[in-house]
Amino acid sequence: MIVYSKDRTKQFIITFLVSVFLFTACKKDNSNTIGAGFIGTLNGFTVLSNDTTSLILFSSKCDSIPTKALSFFMLGDMNDPIFGKTKSNIYTQFSLPSGFGFNGATIDSVVLQLGFVSSNSYYGNISTSQDISVYELKEQLSSSYDSGYFSNRNYQISEIGSRVLPPSIGYFSSTFNFTDSVYETYGGLTTTLIPHIRIKLSSAFVNKLQRAESAGAFLSNTAFQSYINGLAILAQTPESRLFPGQGAILYLNPRSSLVSGIAVYYGGKYKQIFPIAPSDVITNQYTHSTSLPLQPYMSKTPSANNESYVQSNAGIKTRVLMPNIDNIAKDHDIAVIGAQIVFTLADGKDDAVYKAPNNLWLQNADSIGRISFLEDFLEINPTSYYGGTYTVVNGKGQYSFNITRHVQHLLTTFHQTGKSINYGMNLIIPADDYMNGFGSSRAVINTKDVKLNLSYSVIK
Repeated sequence: MIVYSKDRTKQFIITFLVSVFLFTACKKDNSNTIGAGFIGTLNGFTVLSNDTTSLILFSSKCDSIPTKALSFFMLGDMNDPIFGKTKSNIYTQFSLPSGFGFNGATIDSVVLQLGFVSSNSYYGNISTSQDISVYELKEQLSSSYDSGYFSNRNYQISEIGSRVLPPSIGYFSSTFNFTDSVYETYGGLTTTLIPHIRIKLSSAFVNKLQRAESAGAFLSNTAFQSYINGLAILAQTPESRLFPGQGAILYLNPRSSLVSGIAVYYGGKYKQIFPIAPSDVITNQYTHSTSLPLQPYMSKTPSANNESYVQSNAGIKTRVLMPNIDNIAKDHDIAVIGAQIVFTLADGKDDAVYKAPNNLWLQNADSIGRISFLEDFLEINPTSYYGGTYTVVNGKGQYSFNITRHVQHLLTTFHQTGKSINYGMNLIIPADDYMNGFGSSRAVINTKDVKLNLSYSVIK
């Protein structure tokens, strides 16, 4: 809120209305001005149009993101026909069941079970057969919150100094079934399980688990996780099956109490789940190979491309620059009445297979482009005020953001100190929350149809 002294209220206040289009000067068009619902009651004010501010949009690689405390985890290979290849791997510990022991019984088999988040928990072309390999980790995972489990972290699977992967301890090659139950018969009993991925683990791993009790690994969970560090679950679909338009990213719930974990069958009639417990480390690793057509637009130099790109899983962000906005506050105090920026999707780039996300985030940037929250995001009810939700306007997908507090902060700081903190903003897909559309997804923005609606008063 801006408080005016009595003598200032007697001074003349001019209200400007700015409707800004990317790289082009706006025509004066009453249909593009901000209505009373956006500005508020402006009776008695002089309303003018101005087109001296511009927006610049370009695409850039995202910074890595933390992937340890996610609500679900992603797995799979995908080759998006526009964006290129994405790979998502899982690395996880698993726990010793409380009080468990084989008591001399022999293990019959061991199966890795991974539950789906839901019956439609994927993004991409699910009809593609995928290959998943499982390896035993050669390093221990730490439960410390500052252990640096980011999306670009590499994990030790091979012996130190070797670049050759060891033999896998489990392998899956097929399409995925999200709807049919799984029936298993063991010890004369048939059990019905909800749909999930099943990967049988090797005899080498079975033998190691069989020796765990005699090796003292069942004395505590700490001893057990020192004996078996954990598993690397890697997407390894061959290039020959991953042409553009093939592959998908799955959403998994490895902590599902209904099905997920390491299922150990022993003694001819017993089954025990070694769970991935809430305290266990589980994390995602993402890699992207940007398609050749997109690579020219992935530099820090703004281009005249008609499209900009946003990709999940720490893929691509759109940088949004407002290079001239500080000039508004060069000679006067400014009271920002409203600031709203609207992004419109490019035609034909949002379909049933590669659907645009339900939400985008527009975030602040520092001097080297790193993200932080806008002041407007921190409102008491950010969803209704801040915006970013996918809506359809005149048959086109749009995302609108209110950035009034952010623009006010930029202009006030510049006027009072002469220092510009206008480092632009980042348009990104949030890293988590599948139910709100924050899973794997992407959006193509029509840069020629991006506009900033800005209303403010100049205080003389």
